[in-house]
Amino acid sequence: MPQITAGKVSFARSVQPAQYETKKAEVELSFSLAEGEELGAWLDDVAAKAQAKALEMVGLKPAQEAKHVSVAKAQPKSKDVLDAEIAKAEVQEKQKAKEAYAAKQRVGEDLEAAKKLAEKSNTAKVPVDSLMDLAENTNGQGLADPDADLLADVPKEVSDQDLVAAVTRKNQELKDPKKIHALRETFVKLPKGLRDIPAADRPRFLAELEALKK
Repeated sequence: MPQITAGKVSFARSVQPAQYETKKAEVELSFSLAEGEELGAWLDDVAAKAQAKALEMVGLKPAQEAKHVSVAKAQPKSKDVLDAEIAKAEVQEKQKAKEAYAAKQRVGEDLEAAKKLAEKSNTAKVPVDSLMDLAENTNGQGLADPDADLLADVPKEVSDQDLVAAVTRKNQELKDPKKIHALRETFVKLPKGLRDIPAADRPRFLAELEALKK
């Protein structure tokens, strides 16, 4: 179906107020439509306006007072206002840049700490004296601890190094840092990092971290 975007409406009317005297008026109005607008309402409105004006011009309809439409113009912003807005935008951009840099620094610190912890774990050795003491106290057999069940229920405090080491191991397994970042975001928001996870939430973080799959 063709789209009508513009058109004209003409209306003419003549009267004979006296013998050998003719009074005639013709009004022509143009209109245009935006894409998607329907013709019907526009055509009826323009036709009514053209007819009303022609009848008014030949005296068949009372003249209407012209309505003056005042258009409010936007006042241009002063230089001081523009400078203030630009300065505010620059401050916001600098703040965003600082937060992004701080987050990147935290990631670097976490990776460096994980690297050192991994190196320390690989080189750690059990002292010989400790092994000898254990052999003497147990005579080669493990002693049953009557409070083992009670002690097992005491949650172990998760240190910063524990968090970093666990994340490093899981990242090597998944090869997908985005999953680990998404899990961390459920506990703390950037620019905070692993070290900012509350102590009470750390065991649950480790459990959910361990449950992540490729």
